[in-house]
Amino acid sequence: MKENTVIIRKAVRSDIPALIALLEQLFSIEKDFRFDPDAQARGLRLMLDGCGKHRTIQTACINDRVVGMCSAQTRISSARGQICGIMEDLVVDKDHRGKGIGTRLL
Repeated sequence: MKENTVIIRKAVRSDIPALIALLEQLFSIEKDFRFDPDAQARGLRLMLDGCGKHRTIQTACINDRVVGMCSAQTRISSARGQICGIMEDLVVDKDHRGKGIGTRLL
């Protein structure tokens, strides 16, 4: 594999510290949310536990380092009469922005 190749994969529990660091960057620009690493860790564990059928966190990794994340959950839309997805968080590390990683995560 070429160095600096971006790999998109499902997050695992060992990614939580890196995901928390990404959420801290996201919350620093989104003033409606307060960064609370304990709360974010709880939320990430809830997202990662279970069957994975109704929620996911995808990560972007370069050289085995998590540099981006996108989380999504399913819900039932009564307006559409079907299942739809809600994207919760999309963030790329500030040193890796502008390279199309966010688009790949979506």
